[in-house]
Amino acid sequence: MVNIFNIFKRKPKDPEVLWAELQETIAPYKKTAWVVETTDAESSYLFSKFSGKAALPVNEAWPTCPDSDEPMHLLVQLNSKQLPDESASPFGQGILQVFYCDERGLQASQDNPFENSVLVRLLDPATQDLTTVSSLPHAKQYVEKQITGWSAVDDFPSAEQLKALGCELDAEQAQLLSDKGYPIAQDKLLGWPTLSKSVNANLSESTELAKNVILEITALNNSQREFVNNVTLHIAKNGSSDSGFSAF
Repeated sequence: MVNIFNIFKRKPKDPEVLWAELQETIAPYKKTAWVVETTDAESSYLFSKFSGKAALPVNEAWPTCPDSDEPMHLLVQLNSKQLPDESASPFGQGILQVFYCDERGLQASQDNPFENSVLVRLLDPATQDLTTVSSLPHAKQYVEKQITGWSAVDDFPSAEQLKALGCELDAEQAQLLSDKGYPIAQDKLLGWPTLSKSVNANLSESTELAKNVILEITALNNSQREFVNNVTLHIAKNGSSDSGFSAF
């Protein structure tokens, strides 16, 4: 005797078929992310790197933390001439620098983990005379990691980001997207940001900022630091190239 319930029982869809269908749905939101490649080596103060000696305008002192007055650490430096041509200079021309105050960062609140602990600025070698220090001013040193290349990968937004953009996934699709590892949580240029729960909670207010993220730095990777609650640092451009940057 045939069990009538088996006739109408839904057969689970093949995961590869489901993923192919999901990719078609989210294809309009696909971005190229550039995952950073590094090697432990000292390099010129003008080169792209994590940690090490930063480029400084002549006669300018090494940046200090506004709270502790201690020297900040160079977290990352990107020279626009050493970025992938296809990235189209996401922050303009020059040297983008992110300095980080370890002491302030460890005391930061969960809601504002990078408030007053991060300095982001853009130097222009074409109009500024640049130099560096003879030795780093910190008691604690981090291994300098020279950026040697970039790997292009496809990146997709999270289910929460897609919803804010007008594309709502069902629970199965959202879980599959997460299982596939999107957005890619690595040190990367461009792509879609991996946002903390506190940022996702206010995504309607931060969608434009999230769309303008140019750099993502993960904890305990090339940064060699444990950020508050292991959140990820994002550097976003505030509109036009000359209007500054935000860190969140």
